Order: sequence, then C-alpha cells, then structure tokens
Amino acid sequence: MPAYKKVLDGAMSPQMPSAITSDGKKWLAIVKGIGHVYDIDSGKWSIELTVHGQDKSAALGAATDPDTGIIFIPFGYYEEETYFGQFFAQERKLSMLMVNMTDYTLTTDGRNVSTLDQNAYAVAWSQPLRSLLYVAGSNLYSYNATGGWRDLRSAMVGDIPSARINAKDRAR
Repeated sequence: MPAYKKVLDGAMSPQMPSAITSDGKKWLAIVKGIGHVYDIDSGKWSIELTVHGQDKSAALGAATDPDTGIIFIPFGYYEEETYFGQFFAQERKLSMLMVNMTDYTLTTDGRNVSTLDQNAYAVAWSQPLRSLLYVAGSNLYSYNATGGWRDLRSAMVGDIPSARINAKDRAR
C-alpha cells in the first residue's frame, strides 16, 4: 500500500477548518460556510451542512472528541451585533462552533471566548481531560461543552514553545 493516496479534488481555502470524524471514516472541511464531507472509503465528496455564520476571516483549527464524535472549532461561528447609542457600530461576537457528525447539526457556545487570542493558535483533543486543548502565545486553555473554557496556565510546568523557531532550535 502506498504511503499516500491522491483524493478527488475538493474545496480549498486558507480559512478552512477541518477534522477527521471519530470513527476515522470521514473528513469534514468547512469552506466559505459550506460543510464538505469526504468519505474516505468511497472517495467521494458531498455537501452535508451550511454554516450561515462561519467566521471566514482567519485560519481556524478544529479537533474531534472521540467519545461524542463532535468536532469543535474555536471562533468558528459569529453573530453580528449592532449597537445604537452615540455612534452606530457593528461587532462580530465569536463563538465555539460544534458540529455533530452523526446528524450534521450545529451548536454554538459564546462563553468567555472574547478573552482568547484569536490569531495564530493551535488545537488538539485531550482524552485524559476530555477537552479541547487550545494554545496561543503563552496561553493554554481547555474547553468542553459542559464546563466551557478553563485557563490551564496555573497548572503548567515549563514554558510553552515559541511560535517562532530559529535554526539553532531546530538543530537540537
């Protein structure tokens, strides 16, 4: 078996959050608000959902909870909020986007998301914590649908690796 297999062309975008389902059989890629699903066994792409409020302004990460099959996308959803007062203003309220891959339903959670750095972050699923891990700059958080966001910096030992690695660091 070859080390890789070319798949059929699908949607592409630098703002494309994507993740493999918990059973390893499908790949979700959300491009410009459209949820494209690649079936790994059949090799076919299909469109399964629409995210009307997908944040398309930044590269987004995604991770899958292997127990529930839900895919978590920090800052993946936004709602426009309009304020009237002395000045008219519109603001985007960002939320966690959660995609249930069993029935392709969407839920959102906007708790405490405004305190997080929304640029240059990485996410992964932690099975021992049963939570999404989120790292950006010197910040480390976890998230689960029950408890929301939790700051893990006080429990850390050592430093989070720098986002910039020079040649000397790579040689080690």
